Amino acid sequence: MITVGRAWWSAYADAVAADDASYVAKEAILLKMCRELSVGELGYRDWLELYRICLISGLFVVGIELRQRAELAVLVEAEADDASIDTLRHAMSVLIERGSFDEARTVLNGLRQKGDDPDLMEHADWLLRLLDSERPLAYLRPDKFPVEAEVLKATQGASIALVGPVPTRSPNGPEIDGFDLVAKFNYRGGPGGRDPDTQGSRVDISYFNLQQAKFIARKTNPAFISDIPFPVFVKGKGYRLLGRYTTTGRVLMNLQWLLFDSEFNAGPNAIFDLLRFAPATVKVFNTDLMLTAGRYRGYSQPGGEEINYSHSFAKTHDPLMQFRWAKLAWSRRLIDGDERFCEVMASDERDYIKRLQEGHGAIARENLRGRSQ
Repeated sequence: MITVGRAWWSAYADAVAADDASYVAKEAILLKMCRELSVGELGYRDWLELYRICLISGLFVVGIELRQRAELAVLVEAEADDASIDTLRHAMSVLIERGSFDEARTVLNGLRQKGDDPDLMEHADWLLRLLDSERPLAYLRPDKFPVEAEVLKATQGASIALVGPVPTRSPNGPEIDGFDLVAKFNYRGGPGGRDPDTQGSRVDISYFNLQQAKFIARKTNPAFISDIPFPVFVKGKGYRLLGRYTTTGRVLMNLQWLLFDSEFNAGPNAIFDLLRFAPATVKVFNTDLMLTAGRYRGYSQPGGEEINYSHSFAKTHDPLMQFRWAKLAWSRRLIDGDERFCEVMASDERDYIKRLQEGHGAIARENLRGRSQ
């Protein structure tokens, strides 16, 4: 049971109920109370649950104070002799997020001693060598998806443009089409996502999340899948729905088993998937880690219904985790990006979360107030 005291919950309720004029002052009161909380008062899973509550409530800046306590708590809990495999995995994830790779290796050795899955341990070892700038060889799993050997032939040493969904007026199209391979998200066939001026006209790799795979299977003619050289399905169910339309499709090997909270969204999933095939260059275009989504440029039309993305942040896609892992790859020079992406990556994580809250937090708070009326 989560317990931080009645006064904290009262301050939390005041912040959620605050209007724009009074929110900053209410947030400051709650932040002060968070900073006075002792890490040892709760287990790390309880701290994470409070973090999620703040995310779904639009209190992102407050939330990261609680997430930091979750991080400290899991590192303490991982030191116990009887620490569970899940606790050790989460501790390793926190250490990787912080760039403490030697300490993460120590935890990895502890997981091996506890008999954790050898395949997952090999994946984690590859990841640590990659992030520690050893530039390891590709990490494949041909026993499960023999097509990965074909992907490696096409990708190893190649330049790859990873093109996100955010519309832009920047004329990046010719540069994108100049890469050896172009990767995009949820391509549905036809001209969509292939604007030659801003998105580039090519699609060599497309990542399909489960929602889009279901839509394509039920609402469109999926035959276009066979025209994509290398389709990738984020979930196995997506592959089961559409895999018969391609001989070169595969299921993404994600890092969800390791991650501290929830799972990657499309961008980080694609980044760490592509890096498994040892490309020479990955450059990210047309994405800003959801900052644009709250301002109606690219995710919905001006004047349209406001979308509350905070549910997704809290339930499946921890925004701070997305930012930290993308920044790890960028700061280690494993990926590059266009001007907008690099501007986001160069920002401090607290600045990023504050900007994300400005775009999404008010919508979440308004929704909660509306439900209480």
